[in-house]
Amino acid sequence: NSVLMSTFVKLTEFIPAAGWELLQDSAGDDLIDITRELLSNHLNPECAAELDELILSMENVLEVLEEAVWSIDKYPVSSCQLPTLFRSVTGTECLTRAVDTGVFDAHKTYAVLLVCLVYIEQEQAGVSEETQAKMRTSLIPGCVQIMNRFSLLQWILSSSVETSPDYDNFGNLNISEVDNKPKTILHHYLSSRHPLIEYKSLDDMKKTVVAIINAMYPGSKLLDLPQFLLSSQYYDQLKEYYTKSGECSAALKHIAAQAYAATGDDSAAVKMFISVAKNLDMSSPLLTNFIGNQDGGNSISLQYITKCISMLERSGLSKAIVSLASQATQFSEEEHLPLLYSLAFKHAVEAGDYDLAYKALSSNPRPSQKHACLKRFVVVMVEAGQAKRLVNYPYHGFKAEVVSVLEFKARNSDLRQNQQKNYYNLLFAFHVQNKMYQHAAATAYEHVLRLQNELPGVASLQQQLHGYLTAISCLELLREQDAWILEPTQYADVRVAVNASPKRPRSSNQMKEKKSNTKLTLVTVKELRAGYLMVDSLVKISAIKPDSVKLHNLSSSEVLGLLCSCGLYDQAFLLATYHELPPPLASLTARCINVAQHFAAHNHLPSGFTEWLTLNNVPNTDELNPADRAWLYLQTKVEEHGDWEALRQVLAQMLSAPFPPPFWLLKLCKLVNTEGTIRLCAQYDSLQLAVKLAIAYIGAVAGRETRDFGLENSLQSNMPPVYLPYTAFDQVLMQLKQKTDKSSAELYKDLVDQIKLTLRTFR
Repeated sequence: NSVLMSTFVKLTEFIPAAGWELLQDSAGDDLIDITRELLSNHLNPECAAELDELILSMENVLEVLEEAVWSIDKYPVSSCQLPTLFRSVTGTECLTRAVDTGVFDAHKTYAVLLVCLVYIEQEQAGVSEETQAKMRTSLIPGCVQIMNRFSLLQWILSSSVETSPDYDNFGNLNISEVDNKPKTILHHYLSSRHPLIEYKSLDDMKKTVVAIINAMYPGSKLLDLPQFLLSSQYYDQLKEYYTKSGECSAALKHIAAQAYAATGDDSAAVKMFISVAKNLDMSSPLLTNFIGNQDGGNSISLQYITKCISMLERSGLSKAIVSLASQATQFSEEEHLPLLYSLAFKHAVEAGDYDLAYKALSSNPRPSQKHACLKRFVVVMVEAGQAKRLVNYPYHGFKAEVVSVLEFKARNSDLRQNQQKNYYNLLFAFHVQNKMYQHAAATAYEHVLRLQNELPGVASLQQQLHGYLTAISCLELLREQDAWILEPTQYADVRVAVNASPKRPRSSNQMKEKKSNTKLTLVTVKELRAGYLMVDSLVKISAIKPDSVKLHNLSSSEVLGLLCSCGLYDQAFLLATYHELPPPLASLTARCINVAQHFAAHNHLPSGFTEWLTLNNVPNTDELNPADRAWLYLQTKVEEHGDWEALRQVLAQMLSAPFPPPFWLLKLCKLVNTEGTIRLCAQYDSLQLAVKLAIAYIGAVAGRETRDFGLENSLQSNMPPVYLPYTAFDQVLMQLKQKTDKSSAELYKDLVDQIKLTLRTFR
């Protein structure tokens, strides 16, 4: 008080009492003009000593007002609670006006001092250089800072917010308290206090007002008002308070960051949290209580960041957490990076920001955490239907880990799940994306094998077809020497000690020995095509005989039989070719004979007899009846498989029917193997045809129609010798000799005469 009184005495020497009152009642440009007029007579070199003393006194006033009057240590708000008298609405209003008056008077006083200082500094008359430097560097900036803070206090006193009554305690409300009119921040702040003591004198009232101003003052370490604004969810007012505070403490910045996060301004909130972490002030009680017990293994900054992340987790602000953890990695120690990257990954996945999640995953330096995050990343993206996006990430440096995770998920997945969540398809796409076509083919083939063993039905067959086609397509992209994959098959040979119980543990010398051998089977494109034909055949069979596909582990010969029973001969011949089976000519011949006999007997055919013709590539013209079309189709297939084995099947089927062989078939048989044809006719007791063929063959040897029997030369004088199948002739003659009917005797005589004639001619 003595400092203040001496300073005001010095001011009154320059400014009369009436002029001082005029200054305090003025504002704006009027204040500047009045100050210039009152001080103009004293700003000269003759008054230099008095001006220096005046400025020193002003400096003392600023120090007193800043450190003494508004000292939070002198009048802490916790010890100056509101008296009971001011708990009502009227009492709160009275106290609000008292605080308003105190702030206004202090602001006005600082305004007068600032104007005086600025005017003296601008005129520079009668003021020493040292004093001028002090005014420019400390006095005027300090006064401006205090003015700004009191401007903030005036904003708090004038800014109003709307709140609704507390209906949970509606019974305790007075009629006068149910008021929807906007109240100032200070009014709500004072209404939230619950005093326990009564004031005893006017001095207690003054201390209470000063303590309230201290609590609102931006330089207060208690930060009682900002915490009130945060707890009351006055986020906009709290952000305004922080903005108007200018240079503020780390604790206030921490409180304001929560308001920015709550209002959706994640970038500003994260920037403030990071700033606090970099310049952490552990002398602040608020920050100390926020961090809690310090962990000696982690830095204080990391503990603060993790606490902020926990706080944001409770609010569900995943995007803010990702940004906070990512930025914290820029100044954290290397040993703390795995934790921060894991937190960033976790919340990026929860927020659906997969690009940030991948960035955090790929940056994690610890392999174990990186692998755990990778597994989670794969599952979440597949469940979200982002498989294509998952495959397109580059995965620099850890593609093998991605393949390992996808293989594990594929081999342990349920094959009945949705195709969009099929890990085999995902693994195949990953290999194709990275141009590893051999691995892609192996993946598709493994999927096919699992489908064959685990999932029956037509849907499974369709998936198997797709798997075979993709595997074949991948291998065809490679060079011929690289177009193969490996199919590993495991064998286990277990040997157990004699008289040892398999249910009890064994001693070291009686341990079960396991011998595991891996047999690597090479699978080529040809074998994949053979497998594709098998599955394609089953699909086509299922369209005609649905019950047939319910059978498991059908062999290729069994599938061939099913194809023939369904009349799918085009598919049957393809299957026989790739699986190295005999062509199904016997079945086709039997079906043709059945069609021909029925058509000859009834001169028409029901749909059941001709339906199989429409399932195959059989020529369809108006000039041919169904029987002729069937024989034409058989002739085409026999000519495609023009070896003796194929001819023997067809001829044997006809002779066993019995059905007269067509001319084109006999012509092919004579050309390929006349001796075999004669023997086959004899075997099926078709002796007339056998004699006819034998006589014709003897004539061909003698030089007649040699080319029809596949002979390059005949028994001419200048030709090499020609072989005659005497044993076949003897077989026919022996069977004819055993016959007693007249026609057999005539056939016997004709063949014997022809043989004798030939022998006499060429002897």
